[in-house]
Order: sequence, then structure tokens, then C-alpha cells
Amino acid sequence: MTKLSRGFSLFLVLLPVLLFAQPSQPHLVIIKYHNSNPLSQQLSGGNDLSTQTQINTHPVVHSSKSMTMPQSSIYMPSQGLSPVQFAQYQMATIKESISLDQAVSELSQLSGVEYVEPVYPVHLHEQINDPYFDQQPYLHQSNLHQLWRLNGLANVVVAVIDTGIDTTHLDLKDQIYENPFEQLNGIDDDGNGLIDDITGYNFFNYSLSGGAPNPNDEHGHGTHLAGIIAAKRNNTIGISGLSSQSLLLNLRFLDKNGMGTQVDAAMAIRYAADMGAKIINCSWGYFRLNTILKEAVEYALSKGCIIFAATGNSQTDVPEYPASISGVIAVGSVNLNHERSSFSSYGSYVDFVSYGEQIYSTLPNQSYGYKTGTSQSTAIMSAMAAEVLSYQPNLTRHDLESLFEQTASNNHQSSYFVGHGIVDPNRLLLGLNVDSDLDNPFTVIFESSSQDLNLGECLNYPNPVMGNHTTFGFSSDKNDVPVKIHIFSLVGQKIKTIEKSSTNAYNTIRWNIDEHIPNGTYIYVVEATYNGHPYYQKKQLSIIR
Repeated sequence: MTKLSRGFSLFLVLLPVLLFAQPSQPHLVIIKYHNSNPLSQQLSGGNDLSTQTQINTHPVVHSSKSMTMPQSSIYMPSQGLSPVQFAQYQMATIKESISLDQAVSELSQLSGVEYVEPVYPVHLHEQINDPYFDQQPYLHQSNLHQLWRLNGLANVVVAVIDTGIDTTHLDLKDQIYENPFEQLNGIDDDGNGLIDDITGYNFFNYSLSGGAPNPNDEHGHGTHLAGIIAAKRNNTIGISGLSSQSLLLNLRFLDKNGMGTQVDAAMAIRYAADMGAKIINCSWGYFRLNTILKEAVEYALSKGCIIFAATGNSQTDVPEYPASISGVIAVGSVNLNHERSSFSSYGSYVDFVSYGEQIYSTLPNQSYGYKTGTSQSTAIMSAMAAEVLSYQPNLTRHDLESLFEQTASNNHQSSYFVGHGIVDPNRLLLGLNVDSDLDNPFTVIFESSSQDLNLGECLNYPNPVMGNHTTFGFSSDKNDVPVKIHIFSLVGQKIKTIEKSSTNAYNTIRWNIDEHIPNGTYIYVVEATYNGHPYYQKKQLSIIR
């Protein structure tokens, strides 16, 4: 999906400066070489090291370090490549007396340099929460739990790129993806440039120090998202994740304060794509973009990854990244009444919204608690996607996005604020053609056995129903035929039966909908009997009030 760019008034241009953290990491720039790689030339005996030497000795540079991009343990050995051959980047610390603008300008003039950029940070998209509120039933009240009827068999790998995950949590410890090609022995067994990356990797400060194999969560944000997505279900412990058959690829790049750089995030995204993650969850962002992050996102998309990113909690239409990058599915927040959360960022780049207020999930040290923000909304969307892909693993990003679009409703809110709206789980099930698997009483009675009655197609208006009533209409060629319309929920619970004796004309029956009937998708079965022969039709309607 193409993200749209727009100009902003002066007020909106200045507002992000007040809302977000410092515009870049102090005195740190990233330099990308042209395709000619100075380090690989050095290894192969070449002597053209002028670009790297000029950077290292440039008067604006305090120090610099080459950055090796991690490579997939799955693909690299078969290609006979060494990780150092991919060192196309240089991180440079600028002298404090030199402005970043001056440094970028001067270093960009060097031959062999493709671009030079300040290193931009990211921040988490969570709000302050109140742990004393009762647990919000976002799973059952919204019918998200209906997706468990898919009973998918595939273990979808979901990369949670965040503050890390508490892998000892009893609700999460069995849900962590393990690298089958690596052993805990201090050796890079799989040849991907990373040592002991068995249960994920810590990419925090990777661009400067090389990261670490321990991606444990010192903040809590990543563990909270992990529980939303894949906490173990039916284990008599804690909560249920929406997609508990999924495996969590634990990738940390944020510190204990929830801060990190886009450069480290880019490394984690590339690693996730190479390790086979189907879904990448990015519940963080910033209002400026480093090219290296954009390139990493494009790389992951090219490998078939589906990336969900939070729109942000800034209450403005200032785009944030990676949510605004083309191909990324941007997620905002709504409350349980499907109304946009007051904090949720908006704009033409928003694709969908999901629940993001007072979400209860796992926290480090065997704890649980509430968090609020578009971060949580994004995790729910990632989990929905994982649940669908576990049932139909061959769906592409475009397939999934199209399915979500067709089964979403914006509840009369502008797409500028909520995109396509919130995906209706019941519609989603029908879109996947799994309603015949649901335990309902009318799955075997839909063929007519009557040759005597000509009952026209029964339709209702309006559909979807946005008020407190709807009218069913059908034609009949007979008088005094008893016609019943049975309305069922998707799990087979009868909601209402309304009746009418037909006339040889167009017939209408009005249904006055009780206030307690929730929004959602319903099945209605038209039943008519003439001369002892039954006649049935099956249709569906939606209520969005």
C-alpha cells in the first residue's frame, strides 16, 4: 500500500520538536559507501582504501567504526560468504565542536560515499497506564477469541523488535523461537557473524559495539507485546495470547529506558527477515527517517515479511517511521467502542486501528499489568495476522492486507483518522470461508426441496445495520405462506425469530434490534413451508452501531 506524503503548516512542523526526543543521537552519523566496499577490497588484496582513510582522518571525525551487517545462517553458508564482506557502513562520532550539519556536508563530499546522515533515535509508543483498573476484556468482548476457531497448524514466526522479552516468564518460555543452527558455546556456529544467537539477539548499540547474545527485557514493553501476541493458552497460568501457536523471535535494540537508534533497528529487521520471520512487529518510531532503516524495511518486504508498525501517540497527523514507509501496515488505536483513542496519531498513512487502551498482558519477573498505546494495537494486529497465517500459510502480504480491508469497518469515522477501521473477527472468519466449521444448527439445511413455491432472494436494508432496526424483503408468488427469519450469531446461538405470512407480491419484515445485541456479523436463515415442502435461504448481515 502506498503511503501518501503531504505538506504541513508551520505549527505542525514545529510540533514534533516539542513532542519527540532529541532529533538525532548526539554527534553520531552513519556513512554508507558506494557498492565498492573498502573492507572487502582490503581482504581481497585491493589497495583503494582512500575513502575509509579519509573518514578516519577527517578533521570533523573524533572516531569511527566499520559496521558489519549480520547475515542469515540459512542463506550465507550456501553462498560461501563471510560476514565482513557486507561491511558497507561506517559509524562516525563527530567532534563536539563541530555541528552535525557541517559534518554531514563535509563527509558527503568524499569520493566513494553514497550518503551521510545523522543517526536518528526511536521511542516506544506507549502511554502512562493505571494498574488499578480492572482487567479489560478486549479478547472476548470484541470477539477476537473467535479467531481461535481457525485451529491453524503452522507455527508462524513473529519477530518482536523492541526492548527484548523475558524468556523465563512461565506464560512465554515455551513460545520463544530457537535458532536450530546455533549452540551455546561462544562460537558463531552458523556463520552469520553473531555468536550464540540461540533465542534471539540484542542489537542495542550493535552499530558501535557489536551487540550481545542476551536479549532479555530490562524495560517491560517487549514482554508486554509478546504476551499479547503469543502467551501460552490453556496452561492454567496467567493470560491467553491471541496467537499462542506462534513462535516469538526475540530481538532487542532498545535500552532499559526504551531508547535506541534506527541503525540498530535496521540491523534487527534484516536479521528477522533472514531468520525466516513472517511477521515483524515494530511498536516504536520517530518523525524522521534514516535511509538505512528504509532499506532494511524494503529488504524485509522483498523477502515476504509482513511488517506492522505503530502510528504513534502524538495526537497529530505528523507521520512517523517506520509506520509511514510504503508497504508497512500502520496501526492506530481505538477503545472498546471502536472510537479513535485520543492519543492515537492519524493521517493518510494510517491503514488500520485496533484496541490499544488498558491492555492486560505479561511483564518481566512473572508479572502482569496494563499498558496503553498504539504499541499494544500493533501487537494485536500482528497476532491477528499470525493466527490467519497459521491457517493459510501461503497468503502474501497483499492477500492479507486485502482480506483485512474487506473485513474492516471504520464505524463512521474518517479514514484520515482510522484508515480502513478495525477488522471484525467474525467477518474475517467468513472471509476465510470457515463458517461451515462453526458449531451452528443450520449448516446442512440450505437447499430447497420445493418445486411449488417461488420465493425470491431475501435481502435486508440497511446492511450493515447502523441503527436500531433493519427490514428484510423478498418476493413470493403465493399468498398465506408462513415465512420465518431466524437470526443466529456466528457460533450458532439463536438471537431472534421473526415471522410473516406472505402475499403474492413483495413482502417486508422489520426487525427491531434490542440494545443489548452487540455489533458483529450475524447469519439469518429464511424458512418457508408450502404444501409440506421446506424452503431455506442463508444470508448474512452486519451490525455496526
